[in-house]
Amino acid sequence: KSLDSICSQYECPKFEKLNSSSCGFEARTYAGGVVVSTYVSSDHHHQGSDSFKRLFSYIRGENDQGIKIAMTSPVVTRTYYTREWAKIRSTMHFFVPAALADNVPKPTGRGVWIETWGNTTTYDRAFGGFD
Repeated sequence: KSLDSICSQYECPKFEKLNSSSCGFEARTYAGGVVVSTYVSSDHHHQGSDSFKRLFSYIRGENDQGIKIAMTSPVVTRTYYTREWAKIRSTMHFFVPAALADNVPKPTGRGVWIETWGNTTTYDRAFGGFD
């Protein structure tokens, strides 16, 4: 699926397309907002799935308000490197829907936290999605 078709199904933050490439990546600058975040395990067998499950539990009610929160897109993974390009760590993030920005539910699960981001430039690649 294209990122545009995914954003027609799920709330996406406002963004500006910077460019597209023939290799399937697209540069975008997303407007700042609130995200729910978690670390990505260094265990290669469970990296993405454990992180996604922690964030998904948050939007399914594992928060101090006990409310279900709509899924948003994109799911962002940030990877941090040394100057020598050795991987330090990775984090995974869901954008919090704009309607909750003034009253963001606090996570109650371990390893999940809330952050406020300024405008963020990403290199996106859409794949699949869940129906």
